[in-house]
Parts: sequence; structure tokens; C-alpha cells
Amino acid sequence: MTGTRRNLSIILGGFLAVSMFAAPAFAQFDEPQQAPDDPMQQPEAPQVEVDSNELDQFAGAMNEVQEIQIDSQSQIEAQIEDSELDQQRFQEIHSASINPQVEAPEDISDAEQSEYDNLLDELVEVEQEAQQEMQTAVQDAGLDVERFNEIATAIQQDDELWQRLQERME
Repeated sequence: MTGTRRNLSIILGGFLAVSMFAAPAFAQFDEPQQAPDDPMQQPEAPQVEVDSNELDQFAGAMNEVQEIQIDSQSQIEAQIEDSELDQQRFQEIHSASINPQVEAPEDISDAEQSEYDNLLDELVEVEQEAQQEMQTAVQDAGLDVERFNEIATAIQQDDELWQRLQERME
């Protein structure tokens, strides 16, 4: 179930990112992260205890959050498609606006810049609405966002906890 693990990473990115446009927040992973052979390289993460009830709550919340993210991503893609900028041009302008090391295209017209600015405002609004919906979904499942994130992080680092989640997701 590599897809589920990737989805967990995307969900984590959604909760931990201030805005999906502020920085690349969607790191993906396929297996729980293993500690290096040299323990001095990386401090060990604190062990998080997750009982069966919390894991059930987490699994339910994760399904809801995933649906919200899929929907918001579709909205974002549709808004970009409906704009005067194509996906590639939007990405060129956006990359330069969030990363000072990326040089802005020299041929950005005032109209393109204005369209980008308006579109970005709309996309940030979609993202903020999705964040609120995800928080509500997590709370409706019986967890707070902080605990949801703790469990998600623990699942990335703990093979046994990952297996327990997989059993609930099947």
C-alpha cells in the first residue's frame, strides 16, 4: 500500500505547511525512515504511544482529510486552467516569487503579473478553506490536530505502527 503511505505524507504536508504556496510541502515516502548506522548522525525521535482507539480515529480522519485534499487540489487545478496563465507559466512565476534563488522570467507582462497575483489570492483562499475543513475532520474523528500530526510522524518512523495502520486501512 505504497499509495496510502504517500497520501499520509501529503496529508502531513497539508497540516504542517502554512500554505501550500509558501514552500514545497509534499515530501513523499515509501517506507518508515530508518535511523542511520551511526547514532550520532540523527537524534532518535521520542516514542509515541498510540492505542487502538486512537489509531482507528486517525485512520478515519486520514480518509476524510485525503478526500478534502483531493477536492481542493482539483479546485486549484481548475482555477489555474480557467485563468489566463497556463500551468507552466503559473509555475514559472510562482517559483520565482517564493524562491529568491530562482530568477524571474524577464518577459512577465504587467497583465500576467496581475493575473498571477489575483489567481494566487484565490488559490490561497481555497487552501485556507481546505485547512479548516481538514481540522474539522480531524476533530470530528476525536483527535486534535497536534495529536493527529504526532501520530502521523510516529507512523513514518515506526514499522509496527505503520503495519497496524495498514490493517485498519484495508
